[in-house]
Amino acid sequence: MKLVIIFILATLAVVNGFMCAGCPSQMDPEQAKEVLNNTLNKVATLGGPNYSVGKIYTASSQITSGVKYRMNADLLNDSNQSVGCDVVIERTAATGITKVTFNCSNRGVFKISY
Repeated sequence: MKLVIIFILATLAVVNGFMCAGCPSQMDPEQAKEVLNNTLNKVATLGGPNYSVGKIYTASSQITSGVKYRMNADLLNDSNQSVGCDVVIERTAATGITKVTFNCSNRGVFKISY
């Protein structure tokens, strides 16, 4: 009986130690800031909103047919005013297309692809 319990606990420890393929995983804050900054710079050059990164509250990445980033952050507009936004960045490996969706408080949803 003790051997069974030890085996179960060891199995749970191993399973919890590995991420599942395709599951979202929390991002390193510096990596998240870099991804978001690069995206914001590209969006601004395409005539989209001109934001810079204020504070990132949550950030995750998920391997899909490319990679999907989800972030909740305060973005700063041209007047340095903070705007709370949920940002989804989807990069498709096969096509090389990036789709970005901004859902910002009091500003609605804005989508752009490049």
